[in-house]
Amino acid sequence: MDFNSKSTGDVRIYETKSPWPIRAGALRLWALVALFLFIHAGARAGSPMITLSVKNAPIEKVFKSIRKQSGYLFLHTEEVLKNARPVSVHIEQSSIEKVLEKCFENQPLSYRISNKTVVVHLAGNKLPAPAPDTESSAIPLPPARVTGIVVDSASRMPMPGVTLRVKGSAEGAVTDPDGRFSLEIQEKGVILIVSYVGYSTQEIRASGGEDLRIVLGTAISALDQVVVVGYGSVKKRDVTGAVSVIKGSDIESAPVASVDQALQGKAAGVQVTAVNGAPGAATTIRIRGGNSISASNEPLYVIDGFIGEFSLTSINPTDIASIEILKDASATAIYGARGANGVILITTKRGKAGRSNISVNAYTGFQQLPREIDLLNGPQLAEFVNERAELFGAAPIFDDLSKVTTTNWQKAITRTAPMSSANLAFEGGTEKLTYYLSGNYFNQDGIILNSGFQRYQTRLNLDLKITNWLSVGANMNFNRSNTNNNKVNLYDVLKSAPTTSPVTDENGDYVIVSNLNGGTFENPVAVAKMTLDNTYNNSLLGNWFLLADFKNGLQLKSQLGINNVNAKSKQYRPGALPLRSTQRVGGSAYLSNTQSLNLLSENTISYNKQWDSHQINVLGGFTYQKENLESFTATGQGFANDLLAYNNLATGNPLQASNTSTATEWTIISFLARLNYSLKGKYLFTVTARNDGSSRLSANHKHAFFPSAAFAWQLGEEDFVKNLGWFDHLKVRLTYGKTGNQAIGVYSTLASLSVSNAWFNGVQQTGYALGTLANSNLKWETTDQLDAGIDASLLKGRLSVNLDFYYKKTYNLLLSAQIPGTTGYSSRLQNIGTVQNKGIELTVEGTVLDRPDFTWDLGFNIAANRNKVLDLGRGLQHRELTDGARLIVGKPAPVFYGLVYEGTYKSQEEIDALPTPIPGLKPGFPKFRDVNGNGKYDGVADYDIIGSPEPLFFGGFNTALRYKRLSMNAFFQYTYGNDVVNSFGPRLFMGEYASNVAAQQTGRWTLENNQSDLPRVGSHSVYSVNTQAYSFAVQDGSFLRLKTLQLNYNISSERIKWLKNASIYVTGSNLFLLDRYKWGYDPEVNSNGTNAVLRGFDGYSYPQNRSFIFGVNLKL
Repeated sequence: MDFNSKSTGDVRIYETKSPWPIRAGALRLWALVALFLFIHAGARAGSPMITLSVKNAPIEKVFKSIRKQSGYLFLHTEEVLKNARPVSVHIEQSSIEKVLEKCFENQPLSYRISNKTVVVHLAGNKLPAPAPDTESSAIPLPPARVTGIVVDSASRMPMPGVTLRVKGSAEGAVTDPDGRFSLEIQEKGVILIVSYVGYSTQEIRASGGEDLRIVLGTAISALDQVVVVGYGSVKKRDVTGAVSVIKGSDIESAPVASVDQALQGKAAGVQVTAVNGAPGAATTIRIRGGNSISASNEPLYVIDGFIGEFSLTSINPTDIASIEILKDASATAIYGARGANGVILITTKRGKAGRSNISVNAYTGFQQLPREIDLLNGPQLAEFVNERAELFGAAPIFDDLSKVTTTNWQKAITRTAPMSSANLAFEGGTEKLTYYLSGNYFNQDGIILNSGFQRYQTRLNLDLKITNWLSVGANMNFNRSNTNNNKVNLYDVLKSAPTTSPVTDENGDYVIVSNLNGGTFENPVAVAKMTLDNTYNNSLLGNWFLLADFKNGLQLKSQLGINNVNAKSKQYRPGALPLRSTQRVGGSAYLSNTQSLNLLSENTISYNKQWDSHQINVLGGFTYQKENLESFTATGQGFANDLLAYNNLATGNPLQASNTSTATEWTIISFLARLNYSLKGKYLFTVTARNDGSSRLSANHKHAFFPSAAFAWQLGEEDFVKNLGWFDHLKVRLTYGKTGNQAIGVYSTLASLSVSNAWFNGVQQTGYALGTLANSNLKWETTDQLDAGIDASLLKGRLSVNLDFYYKKTYNLLLSAQIPGTTGYSSRLQNIGTVQNKGIELTVEGTVLDRPDFTWDLGFNIAANRNKVLDLGRGLQHRELTDGARLIVGKPAPVFYGLVYEGTYKSQEEIDALPTPIPGLKPGFPKFRDVNGNGKYDGVADYDIIGSPEPLFFGGFNTALRYKRLSMNAFFQYTYGNDVVNSFGPRLFMGEYASNVAAQQTGRWTLENNQSDLPRVGSHSVYSVNTQAYSFAVQDGSFLRLKTLQLNYNISSERIKWLKNASIYVTGSNLFLLDRYKWGYDPEVNSNGTNAVLRGFDGYSYPQNRSFIFGVNLKL
């Protein structure tokens, strides 16, 4: 075994870096002692045999040699050894007592052995007093005396040399060789800070006159912290795969409805994109790029061991202890068929034995629309419209521009919206029973009128130790939420509600909006306020387990979980809306109900064994999971009045009523295994395998095998690295494995029937026809992944670096392939196509300054992923997705595809010089590149690659400052090199109006401004292409965002006995955005939701908000 010297203040302690993870607790300590005696049979019981031969050696070197042979700690101060004499001694196979007796001969020192610790002090037991504190004490009062003893939490033995200091005072003491102390205090209710190197610092309240018993537990270094992995946990230093860890404390006060919203920019290689800014809206998450084209690219979620697809709005962020993100095949292969897209493990808080705690975290605040799209005001739009009418030889629409008013529809349908959250948690327990009980209320009104999200949630986590080896536990989360859905599409508002139209008439009644094409449009404000559209969710996520943990390292665990979700949707569009009222169509209603029940049973057995320099951990298991889902929908229209809304569909027009119902069921059965082997704590090997059988796949390919292997080398434990003196920890990793993706439709491999109508003899007949063809050869999508990584810690743990390189290849993609028309069908789902992802990830975290009153921490992560389509099957070189997006072999999936904009035609002479005339073309009209070189405009034939949603790199960085009680934390998120397609931009900016025009059109091409590259009015009518298929619609989506800025002040609780901790905080979100995307509300958009490949389209979704909250955090 090797040893290192660590220094804290002026106290130096020598400690062994053991290759074995030693757990605290007397039971495990005796187990290790028994193992030691078994291996070293014949040695003298209770005392190690030591051989020492030195001449004029420094005493510190002697301590190191004894430590290496015996495992005993040496504790002393620098001052104690200052006058120590060199040691000369030769002794063989003697007890530590005799060796120490020889070493301390003629020394001005003395020592005492306690709990395998040698406490060295000046002769006469004169232990040094602590350094004086620079802070002055309060007004002195008659002194009182506090006495007591400090003991070790594991051995319960007294601890000499422990420092006790009165918080905010120079008063202090050090425990004597028997672990006892005596200290005078100047006032009652002071806080004693109890500290000892290698142990967690405690704060104890004391009033004088009492005799305290203080129990100190060993501190856990960053590398010894436990990281949760699939079906187990390991120390951070022993992780062989690529795992990112996010602490619960980093997200618990984030003003978000859903946990995934708080993950943006937190982990390298994890790209989290907001679908929209609606309260409770989901995000899309890509871990190391997208692997699939038709199946899901979303990661697998595991909450407290339960595997499934969750609405993360049901989880209270304050309940989360940690989030581990598994990224490479070694980490994810244990989840087999569902691990290809990465795995997100969410672990919630649990109670701890000891004094109970009550925690309160509450905040309130407001949200605003960060920015508006700049449009022409009423008179400017009227002028524009008249100009267009003149171009087409029509009469002007507006006679007197001075009488035209302006309506800001964006302001009319948005608001400053409140948001609040209140969380109450109880935690604690005894050695037998621990508990964590919490409740949360969250309410967020949306910035668009009559939208919002409300949640009631409660959690109960229990652990009961029945015997020394048998325990049971439960995790239960109940959630009830109400989403007041958005009723107004901003795309429609900008397109069809002109700034020249008022919201209400002179009587205050909502007007019917007349767009400038002569049509009518429902008043957006009326729609927002009068329409009903709510989604109600009730869910119960429960997980119960039985754990048998035997002394010999054998562990059995059986787990049963349930996820029961009931979702109801209720919508009603009243007939009293201005336009509907005029048209006399009556109200319309929609109802739906979805009930799903997901059951999971998992049974695992593991065995852990240590001997000599070897450690082995074996895991095996069997899992069974099944889900049943039932849903129905019903609609009605033509209601005579709006009194009952959706509560009596039978009163509608029976000819306009409809109803549907569905039911699905799927099952997955799995066998899993993992072997971890450690040699000397330096060489780590992990082999993982899982066999999955899924009902989603065809009969011939229901089962698949997914293996992985990993090797890690603790370079920092090698002498040639230690001698460099640079690294506290250095590890290299190499992993390879296979994972799968079965996230396709439940019955995609089966043939289906559909209802079909046909006419016979003049009468319509209803029958059934084959809707889709079966494919009995469909296989799993499979991903091969290779990963190489480096983990390093430098500067005594103040700087950590994680670097990863990866390569992924996904094949057997599930795509629709064309089949002969003689079958009666155009396509069928088949395994064709290959996609590649490769990239690099870097995370750097460090402490810049660490002073008693001031600390400064920095963190930074960056990732670059390169996605490429390698094969689309059957020799295809490209595949259309939608107008404006295409899959092309050799390019990222997808690329934006359309006409390349080159400005405007400046004169008639330029138009006349064209090889092939374009009918209707005029000066000021758009000019597009002749891509195919035939000298004429060919529409789609002249399409070219005009952008990609794939960023060159992305990530986040944070800075945290603390000065005494005040702290500040700023977190930034960024992405660079990706493009965004603005679906409506060309209509606003290219002179083709529907109702509104962008303010930049004041600089459009005119006879007077004939060098402008902004097209003249009406120019779009010449080209019959979708407006989003212009390069003019593609903009740079790069941005730098100040995601959150929090100021926190810790309030002194010294004078309030029942208050342990208190703080107040102010948080701002989305405070700053540096970007070049000027056509939309925010470059971080994804209007196509969770579509596997269609990303980067902005359909003017619900905009993101800017929020400010004030909160309080109490611990009682």
